[in-house]
Amino acid sequence: MTSDRLNILHARRERIEEELRLHYPSITNGDSLFQEYHSVDFQRPGHERYQRTLRDIQRLQGRLHANTKFDRLVRWGAANLFWVVADPDIVAGHELPVGWGLLLRQGDGLDVATKPLMHEVSESERLALFHWIALAASRAVNREHGIDYEDLRQVE
Repeated sequence: MTSDRLNILHARRERIEEELRLHYPSITNGDSLFQEYHSVDFQRPGHERYQRTLRDIQRLQGRLHANTKFDRLVRWGAANLFWVVADPDIVAGHELPVGWGLLLRQGDGLDVATKPLMHEVSESERLALFHWIALAASRAVNREHGIDYEDLRQVE
C-alpha cells in the first residue's frame, strides 16, 4: 500500500536528516534567534542517499496528491510555508506532501507535529498569482451583475 511505503520512506528521511545534522552542523541556516527554530538546508549537493529518498517519496506522493489542491498550491507559489491543521488521528505526517507542516489541535491550542520546509517564491510568481486571483474575482463580480465581454467593449 502506498501509505505504508510512504511511512517507511519518511522514517528513513528523518533518520538521514538526523545523521546529516550530527555530521554536518553547518547545514543549519542560522535564520532564527533560537537554535531549535533554525531551518536546515538538506538539499545541498553530495547527499545522494537523501536525494534518492526524497525522489522516492515525491514519486509515491505524486500518486496520492497529483492534481489536488496540495499539488496546485505549491505549483502556484501560493505561500512560503504550507500547513495542514487537523485533529489528532485524522492525518499522519507521512501522508502529507514533502515540505508541508502539520499542526494538531490540542484543546484550544495547536501543536506542531511536523515542521514545514521553506518554499522560495519569487516576486514575479507572487504577482502572477495575485493577477490570476484578481482576474477570477473580476469575472465573478461581472457574472453576478450580468456584465459580459460585449458590455465592456461598449464602455470603451
